[in-house]
Amino acid sequence: MPEMGNVAEMAKQVADEIFSVFGWEGGGPADQDWECVSPQKHAVKTHPSDVVMHYEDPYSPFRLYFNFDLKSYGASSISKHALLKAIRTLAMATDCANVSPAWANLYAGQEGNRKTSGVLFVYNHDGEYEDDFDSIISSIDSEKIQLNRGNRLFIIGPRRISYLATVANDILRCRGLDKQAIAPAERCSFYYPDLVSARPKSNSQKAASIEMILGPWQILRFPRIDGQNVTDCHYLYYAGAGSTIDEFKYLLDSLFRYQRLDENAAISLRMPFADENASATFRKAKEAYAEDFYNLKEFRERLEKVTFDPISRIIREFSRVQLGMENG
Repeated sequence: MPEMGNVAEMAKQVADEIFSVFGWEGGGPADQDWECVSPQKHAVKTHPSDVVMHYEDPYSPFRLYFNFDLKSYGASSISKHALLKAIRTLAMATDCANVSPAWANLYAGQEGNRKTSGVLFVYNHDGEYEDDFDSIISSIDSEKIQLNRGNRLFIIGPRRISYLATVANDILRCRGLDKQAIAPAERCSFYYPDLVSARPKSNSQKAASIEMILGPWQILRFPRIDGQNVTDCHYLYYAGAGSTIDEFKYLLDSLFRYQRLDENAAISLRMPFADENASATFRKAKEAYAEDFYNLKEFRERLEKVTFDPISRIIREFSRVQLGMENG
């Protein structure tokens, strides 16, 4: 039915807009079924791939592929039963994709180190979903999901999609409206810190990993050139509310621990879900953090390089009629 096709297209368009900004690449056919390699176990002949995207793993030699199941639900359709069914279907497809010659021919080729994970992308097309999505996911019995050891599934719900869409929109807006605010895409990268058990191939890379995308913050890094002066700029996107001083002190502490605050640095803290008093709380947090370090002049100067820049949250909605026209 054309109307249902337009609803499904909403999730695809949102996903394309988000992940292209985060440096993921697509390839191969969309909305493609491919042969199941375990038809007796899975009780199906084929598995679907709505979209497949990939990026180079920042911490290993693998290219990471993601087999997407794109869902566009009205608020009343997002239920535990519907999500469990989608997760179980995606788990079977993910297991098969990692060993399927048919899937590899379509999306990855037969050579090179690769791993494939599943992504359930649950977009709320009417913008009316207000329940606790994470609680529903947490209540699902993992024993009901058959997933081979070593394979992974990621679930991106309505609130996280709203957050990611807002971040992506802010990056594009800053590039388009104020060319001094942010560098072109080819000069931007995402910052990866050294981990306790692993070091990235480079601290700055073109793609944001799935762990970064689903984490509490994402750091976009780019140079700002003014004559002979080059400023190492960071847009720190943060998904929290900023409702307490300790919350902001933890963020500041992380920036110092990652050595992001040197004399040539500038950091813009950008929060789509900021508490209405977050700006005032942030100022108090900087004062409290400076006092913790004896109010040293040099330390305060570095703290002043961190600014609070709230951004407006966007609610991504599409007209079914308009999508129908765009799709011919």
